[in-house]
Amino acid sequence: MLDKDRSNITEDVGGGDGPLVGDVALGRKLGLLEAQFSLLSDQVRELQRLASLGTMSAVVAHEINNLLTPMISYGQFAAGQSNPDVWRKAVDRANDSAVRLRALCNGILGIASNVRTHPSVSAIKPLLEETLYALGRDWKKDKIDAACEAEDSLVACFDTGAMRQVLFNLSINARQAMMGRGGRLRLRAEAHHGGRVRLSVSDTGMGIPPENLPRIFEPFFTTKRRETRSDSGGVGLGLYVCRCLVEEQGGSIAVESRVGEGTTFLIELPGAASNA
Repeated sequence: MLDKDRSNITEDVGGGDGPLVGDVALGRKLGLLEAQFSLLSDQVRELQRLASLGTMSAVVAHEINNLLTPMISYGQFAAGQSNPDVWRKAVDRANDSAVRLRALCNGILGIASNVRTHPSVSAIKPLLEETLYALGRDWKKDKIDAACEAEDSLVACFDTGAMRQVLFNLSINARQAMMGRGGRLRLRAEAHHGGRVRLSVSDTGMGIPPENLPRIFEPFFTTKRRETRSDSGGVGLGLYVCRCLVEEQGGSIAVESRVGEGTTFLIELPGAASNA
């Protein structure tokens, strides 16, 4: 039966020049298909990265304006003051806004950067904190209580750029799930069994229907509506790309959700020993 199947394949891809020629031709075609698939996968991830950047830009544009306004106002106020104490206070206020603006721009540049690095052992907590600040938005304005929980000493083996994109996408999803109703967002990290590290991104949003849970990591599957808001809707690539990025680092990603209660994404990454 196997010989018969091999003969049929040979006739399809290599003509009548014999099994060996057919095998070589088949191998070349498979190699070409693998290369094309790899190229398409890279393009999909690049498109999703740009989509994330577009989402971030739509959200932070208002926040940038909110930071620039007091900087200009305090600068103008200080320019007209002769009292050193008042002048210094105005300059300090303007400087505070400038520092926040710089951190916000660094977050945007982090998402915009297409630099990929090899996974290395790094602290987890700074990555979680950066994720919460990446939008540059005060979460309380959306009635969302956002916080991260991780030990300062906790480390894992990961690609910083890839995990920055993963956590940003998951946080954006959580924000959208709680928009208009408020809630609680928690980014946690803790040591897990087998020397691995578990990260979780949990929200108290609308939740995911049970029938959709098995499909949420499929490419182009989405339950978001295309609305007029520039930071709403989706094409169903975000979670697919997240899964690819996590698995490339030797990790895994899963989801738990209850309708009306919220959603938690669980990510397991190799621990420090994986890089020894």
